[in-house]
Amino acid sequence: MPTNSSLIAQFRKAKAMTAYTQGQLFQFKLDQTAQLLPTLANCVAKVKQFGIAAAGDFSVALALPKPGTATAATPGAAPAKPEKTGTQTGTGFLVSTNGHVVTNQHVIDGCVGDVQGSLTGEPPVTLRVVSSDETNDLALLQAPGAFKDIIAVIKDKAVRSGDSVVAIGYPFHGLLTSDFTVTTGIVSSLSGILNDTRFLQISAAVQPGNSGGPLLASSGEVVGVVAAKLNALKFVKASCGIFWITARCRTRAPIPKPS
Repeated sequence: MPTNSSLIAQFRKAKAMTAYTQGQLFQFKLDQTAQLLPTLANCVAKVKQFGIAAAGDFSVALALPKPGTATAATPGAAPAKPEKTGTQTGTGFLVSTNGHVVTNQHVIDGCVGDVQGSLTGEPPVTLRVVSSDETNDLALLQAPGAFKDIIAVIKDKAVRSGDSVVAIGYPFHGLLTSDFTVTTGIVSSLSGILNDTRFLQISAAVQPGNSGGPLLASSGEVVGVVAAKLNALKFVKASCGIFWITARCRTRAPIPKPS
């Protein structure tokens, strides 16, 4: 159990795990995984080094606060400041008749209360978080009830550069409009920043709130999930090798045309 493996890193960041077996769905909370994994890794290392009989205590001691640092458990310590909370919005789309909804993981990341959602014109309902994937920025939610004839269809053929696409979502929901908006464009590239092939680049305009919305082909089939809008200014600042150049130059005399 190497502590630097990608699997361990994903478990440390995870908040929940879902397992489906023998026709049943099991859910596990992973809130304390980050504290448990170092202990398990230490156990494996000690057993390999000394054997099971001489492994001894393999618990990992928690880091003690620095001298003079007040903690919540310290008598007379000032109470911790409450964390600020806010509301964030996004878009999702149905992928099953059982009410399963796909959206971005960052839309629900850090939520401390219920996740609310609704179809256009319908009253809001509470969505249950089934699974989330921080690495690929995807989350699966479930709405109560059954749904028919409005289920998204995933395109079975790969999208290509230059293909027409349509982005549907709820940007600035309640400020611009309470209805969804539709923008069109093309697939500009089959990879994202730093040649990341998990992402596409599109020319269709998207705004905050489009996150989690479906990206559709001209046939109406889903080819992707809208994840983010590129911040052009940040991108240029991060691109250290790109220069903006201005220069004062002498103008050459025009070459005389032959008579």
